[in-house]
This record gives sequence, structure tokens and C-alpha cells, in this order.
Amino acid sequence: MKAGIAALGVLVASLGLASVAHAANAMPVNPAGVGDYSYIQVQRMQMGNSSYFGDSAKGNGFKASYQFGQNAYVFGDYGRLGFDKGGYLYHSGVGIGYAQTQGKVSAYLQGGYFRDMVGNSRSYYWEFAYGLRGAINSWFGLEGQLYTELHPEFASVPWGVKFGANVAFGPLSFRVMANHNKDVNGVTAALRFAF
Repeated sequence: MKAGIAALGVLVASLGLASVAHAANAMPVNPAGVGDYSYIQVQRMQMGNSSYFGDSAKGNGFKASYQFGQNAYVFGDYGRLGFDKGGYLYHSGVGIGYAQTQGKVSAYLQGGYFRDMVGNSRSYYWEFAYGLRGAINSWFGLEGQLYTELHPEFASVPWGVKFGANVAFGPLSFRVMANHNKDVNGVTAALRFAF
């Protein structure tokens, strides 16, 4: 059932982004913030019941990214989520990516090294992702991402999907992103300032 819902989400996001790519109406240079790879954002995260942690959690965090040159960017994020049964998950990571933006569509590849910490237990892992952003109009956009996580300490996540939408008003945007993989479902709401 979960796989079917995830597949439907990917299909809807793909169709929406494909329609964006073929639309012919004129847009500003950076419609709906599709080309924003230099930004700071604050975010609220919620993680459903995780089969790995055996609990659900929610909390706050931040993320920053800086684009250098024409296509490359670096990013980092940090979050602290409180488990419903007590205790905290501390998530942090850094990475590098490459983006190509053309009109209303932007595609990116990125990789990062992350750490999740609960009490004295730590998990270090790699995440690699391919994403696509598209503008429906000058202020509304969609984003989809396929990713994999490589955990040396335990079973890796062979695939995951993130999909969401954003509303942009100049450099300021509000974003909501859902996340699904074999271990957990989650959602992130973020306020982003691009520079």
C-alpha cells in the first residue's frame, strides 16, 4: 500500500513537472525560486513511526546552501527532533551538489555525509539524490527527488522519494516537502530566504 502511494506521488509530481517543462508562457528569470541554490532556511520536521527508531518524532532545524560558480553548490543542515516516548534525535550533515537551471526547470545531483545521534548511539551515512524543480507560474513551484542512503552500520535505504510544493514571493519562499522510504514517512515545512 505504501509503495503504491509513493508511486502515485512520484507520478503526480513527474506529470506536474513535465507540464511545466513544456509550458510556453513567459516567466521572470527565476520563477518560483527554481534556481535558488544559495539560501538559508528554518524548518519544522515531523517523522512518522520509524521502524528503525521504533518511535515518531518532531522538531525544528535549519539548512543552508551556497552556490559558487555557475552550477556547483555546498549545503549543510541540522535538526533536533524530540521522540514521542522521550529523548532526542540530532541530525546533521554536509554535502555538495551540481545544478542545471533552464528557464522554469532546474535539475540537480547531490551527495552528502550525515550523522544521526540518539543518546550515545551514532549512525553515519551517505545520501545521494537526483532532484527536479519546476515553476507552474511566477510564484508557485513543484519539486521531486529520488534518493538512496548508504548506512554501513545497518541495512541501507535502497530508495526514497521526496515531493512537495513551494510558494515564492521574491527571495522569500514557503516550502512543504513529504518524504517516504521503506523505514519512515515524514514531512518538512520550511521558510527559505534566498540570496
